[in-house]
Amino acid sequence: SGTTVASGPLSALAPGSQLLWAGFSDDNALNVMDSDGMLSMLICQQQQQSPHNERDVNDRSFEWSPVLDTVGLRKSSEDRFWPVTVTDGKLVCVPLKGGNEHPNAAYRP
Repeated sequence: SGTTVASGPLSALAPGSQLLWAGFSDDNALNVMDSDGMLSMLICQQQQQSPHNERDVNDRSFEWSPVLDTVGLRKSSEDRFWPVTVTDGKLVCVPLKGGNEHPNAAYRP
């Protein structure tokens, strides 16, 4: 029961937004986050088997699917998230407060 929100070569990015991060999840799916805080995943929509029960990469169809809108997770309009990876379907990130655009490399949790 999936719905294609958008399709095309750059449909993972909202109009007017910029690519902030790209990385692979632990199950090798490509994920991207745009400057609007939307995390999207490239998902294989269709996979057919050849008559010899072999999967043919040419029979695959890929589409971008939004998986997390971080805007609703912000406590302030200045808050942001610095993605690190996607593991077990969860975004691992560093929360950025007060308008910071990058994590403080000198800070150790």
